Amino acid sequence: MRAMENQAPVRGAIPVSRVKISEPKPFCGARDAKALENYIFDLEQYFRATNTVTEEAKVTLATMHLSEDAKLWWRSRFVDMQEGRCAIDTWDALKRELRSQFFPENPWAKTKLYKQRVQDLTSVYAAAERLFDLSNDSQDTRRHPSSSSGGSRNNRPSSPKTTGGDRRFNGDRRSHQSNTGNSWQGPSNQNVSNRPLSCFICKGPHMARECPNKTAFNAFQTSLASDSDNQQNQTEREVDQTEEVDNPRMGPLKFLSSLQKKVGETNTPVERGLMYVHTWISEKPTKSTMVDSGATHNFITEAEAKRLNLRWEKDAGRMKAVNSAALPIIGLVKRTMIRLGGWSGLVNFVVVKMDDFDVVLGMEFLLEHQVIPMPLAKCFVITGPTPSVVQTDLRQPDGLKMISAMQLKKGLSRDEPTFMAIPLNSSENIGEKVPKEIMRVLEKYRDVMPDSLPKSLPPRRMIDHEIELVLAAKPPAKNAYCMATPELAELRKQLDELLNAGFIRPAKALYGAPVLFQKKKDGSLRLCIDYRALNKLTVRNKYQLPIITDLFDRLHGAKYFSKLDLQSEYYQVRIAEGDEPKTTCVTRYGAFEFLVMPFGLTNAPTTFCTLMNQENQLYVKREKCSFSQERINFLGHVIECGRIGMEEGKIATIRDWAMPKSVSELRSFLGQANYYRRFVEGFSKRASPLTELLKKYVHWNWVPECQVAFDGLKKAMMEGPLLGIADVTKPFEVETDTSNYALGVCSYRIGTRSHTKVEN
Repeated sequence: MRAMENQAPVRGAIPVSRVKISEPKPFCGARDAKALENYIFDLEQYFRATNTVTEEAKVTLATMHLSEDAKLWWRSRFVDMQEGRCAIDTWDALKRELRSQFFPENPWAKTKLYKQRVQDLTSVYAAAERLFDLSNDSQDTRRHPSSSSGGSRNNRPSSPKTTGGDRRFNGDRRSHQSNTGNSWQGPSNQNVSNRPLSCFICKGPHMARECPNKTAFNAFQTSLASDSDNQQNQTEREVDQTEEVDNPRMGPLKFLSSLQKKVGETNTPVERGLMYVHTWISEKPTKSTMVDSGATHNFITEAEAKRLNLRWEKDAGRMKAVNSAALPIIGLVKRTMIRLGGWSGLVNFVVVKMDDFDVVLGMEFLLEHQVIPMPLAKCFVITGPTPSVVQTDLRQPDGLKMISAMQLKKGLSRDEPTFMAIPLNSSENIGEKVPKEIMRVLEKYRDVMPDSLPKSLPPRRMIDHEIELVLAAKPPAKNAYCMATPELAELRKQLDELLNAGFIRPAKALYGAPVLFQKKKDGSLRLCIDYRALNKLTVRNKYQLPIITDLFDRLHGAKYFSKLDLQSEYYQVRIAEGDEPKTTCVTRYGAFEFLVMPFGLTNAPTTFCTLMNQENQLYVKREKCSFSQERINFLGHVIECGRIGMEEGKIATIRDWAMPKSVSELRSFLGQANYYRRFVEGFSKRASPLTELLKKYVHWNWVPECQVAFDGLKKAMMEGPLLGIADVTKPFEVETDTSNYALGVCSYRIGTRSHTKVEN
């Protein structure tokens, strides 16, 4: 390099020092292959022009030209590098990370698959094998798909119909290849022969055309073809020739191919199950919705359609499943609104009788709305006019998993691990006996008691939480709090869960509140935001919260009690549109704004109480609920038939309270004790020596009188009586007496024989 620098410049060339080198354009993190590749190309040109040769300098210059979402992503990765979780110390490593994060998922593969116009399962196998070959192709081929054979629009393979029988049931793969034009053959096979064979269906050491599972499916197709007569086949061929491809009419025979797999088919260590998704049909949540690419249409059970108040038209077709005979179709539901996560659209449903599934979204839904299922990522991508990514779950169908005696015998003969278990208690809440009548009600409404909240935002309601600030308020912004290493790990875990559920998103607002944790009863940590600065500028809601004593007055005469605990109750309430930036929280891993109501906002309880007074599709946490119990704990009280007492756990906390050494510690003790003041006769008189220390300009002096009052309050709490619940249906009598310095009042409830003193 030094020798080159000492040489004279070539005649006509401009020295580099005299040329003004423009800065590369920043990359904002847009998920656009063109923008990302242009950004990488501009940086490489910039490195050559500025003689940047060290890898460290390249990484530094490249990351300095990141902005917006890309900058937030790099800040998170930079923290990971500092903590030793990853290493991005070269320009090539940074390019790989950028492409992995922001490069769209195989855009070239989507283009090729679209051009093939696959129409049945056999041609899908062939297309999948070609795309599998493409996935190992060079990067240049991905950038320039037109360079491969068959890349032009005119070379798209045709889809001829078979000469005999139903065209959907031809198992020969060659019959689906093009007989006109040049079909696309994928990349060159010069490197393919070096790779081991891998079946796309079962991952075995063979191609998909030789897979035994495919052979079994072809046999099933043959059996299906025999079920339909020649007249139906002739009618269907005539319809296929005359109808438009974009709006196909539902044929007379529908198929449902999702089955429970046979025991012992494969032993691959992968997650098993079917793909389920949380859906809302006509603004009502469904019980269970499965995505099945083997089903020709969308199906819904008659019971689920009635529950959702859907209307259908009668239909004379049949529905055929692999493990059952053809069944008549009850009707057709046309163009009803369905919502999946943040996406909504219109779909058709075939009303049928099914045992394991309530709703099935089949190929009709996948093709109409251009859906790409991604089971490995537990999601599917909707690439239609309104693109969206919807989270899914992989799980087994609901209900008991039964095996036959023959399957058990075969398992024992193969020395498979076998266990015998006896259920000791079928109730989820151990120690609570729920009546059978209540269990039937719980089973009927089990859809409102899921194991976890749906991974999507709650619906918009009239009571979304609004954050109204005072006039001329400046956005408050605070720095993040320091956290211990275990708290940082928990913070990252909960942030990832909130991001995956769609409850938060990266923010760039002027607001900022630090994050802290609050320990729950079960030892887990609740994520809370310190919104004290924001709450000072928030206009208070005048809605009055209900008083606990008013709630207890309604319990007279009740013998059995139930309580419901909601599933992450605040996360079931949306933030009003436009107020999301005000909820921004700052963490070590970046700034995020909430799309649902977080913990810590000043008007959150009033919003939630207003929400509870209406029907709003809320979800209950089953394991924290109680039903039809004669004794129940509620808000620190023990409620029985006609009596109310103090919760033993709260009393134990007061009993073990150490002697206060400051005003703040004394205020905490009195606040806890004041909650149960109605159980202590003469509470104000007993606590007067302690309340004197809370007055302004009073010096802290813990005298023996204070210790006596402190011990007396704790003893009175431990000996607190059980209070009777007043019968508000009977009249009350108030007796008063006056003097020169006081006013005495005593309240009596009038009974049949004598008066009972209630309060004085």
